[in-house]
Amino acid sequence: MDVNLILCDGATLTDNKGINVDPESSLSIYGQSGDTGKLCIHARYHEDPDAGNNAALIGGTYDAGNISIYGGTIDLVTGFNNEERYHGAGIGGGKNGSPKQIKIYGGFIKCDTEGNDSACIGGGSGAMASSYDGEGIVIYGGELDLRSSYGAAIGNGKNCTGSTGSIGIYGGTITAESAIGAGIGGGESGRYRRRRPCRRRYYDHQPLNGSRLRRH
Repeated sequence: MDVNLILCDGATLTDNKGINVDPESSLSIYGQSGDTGKLCIHARYHEDPDAGNNAALIGGTYDAGNISIYGGTIDLVTGFNNEERYHGAGIGGGKNGSPKQIKIYGGFIKCDTEGNDSACIGGGSGAMASSYDGEGIVIYGGELDLRSSYGAAIGNGKNCTGSTGSIGIYGGTITAESAIGAGIGGGESGRYRRRRPCRRRYYDHQPLNGSRLRRH
């Protein structure tokens, strides 16, 4: 199933469980001319293990299909308590799951997965950034403010030993921070993880991949 979601100017869609995109489906999110339409998903940690702590906020309960974002304002926060972490990505795969491909063309995206095992954009806990054979995550534009803890801000979740694959950044303004994982790359206990917290701002206007980003 292919779904188009239009965030109309001045409107706010609020949810506390997320939007499921199964592996055989696709989701495209559009804004209007003002880009003031807002999607707000703040998923608290549920004591009930069947309540969805392993699912992505936008993506899969395990693997996810294709996700494209063209505009609008998207505000994502995963839940956390003192002992348990949320395992699904902000945008991408659920626990041990990866999305097919994520493309971002524009819009304003803020994602906070601090305290949790997943990436902001990419893989859930234990999973690769993408299952796509090629550039699995591609950013052409938009403003992204991404803050993670144990997973990468863009890339793999915690405890993933696989490659991040290719991440293409062709434009946009990106703040990608992770306390333990990489800003762009691998999560804690995985490959391609920086040894120090990555707290840098990226302004990218040329075709670059995740290993050759210019830092300013």
